[in-house]
Amino acid sequence: MGEDDGTDGGSGMEGHFGKTDSAVFGIMLVASVGIGVYSSLRGGASSTQEYLVGGRNMSPFPVALSLVGGVISAISILGNATEVYYFGTQLSTSLLGAIVGTIFIHSVIIPILYNLRITSLNEVLFGAWVREGEVGLFELR
Repeated sequence: MGEDDGTDGGSGMEGHFGKTDSAVFGIMLVASVGIGVYSSLRGGASSTQEYLVGGRNMSPFPVALSLVGGVISAISILGNATEVYYFGTQLSTSLLGAIVGTIFIHSVIIPILYNLRITSLNEVLFGAWVREGEVGLFELR
């Protein structure tokens, strides 16, 4: 409960962005920029397929880590910590649904999408709609 930890010390006032917070934020920012620069200099992804699923040449584990990293953002990490602080650990009950959902997606949804060579559900949901729209525009021409 000091100057560097970003807490308010129980005074009821909002915390501040201390020196430690700034250092961690700076390190994360430099690491993110470094990864981006390294990837772009190395050649980067040439297509959406290569970017999202590693060109389907990578093992599932690094692709899964990349996708999870995109879903679990810094905002959700900070938001969850705040939620637990204010409302207690009842947020952890959402893990029960997340575990069941993850098993379902892993065993049912991913094999279907992978065999169909579909990158995202948007291709399924909006693909037919876009094709119908294209046909309609072609007929109007």
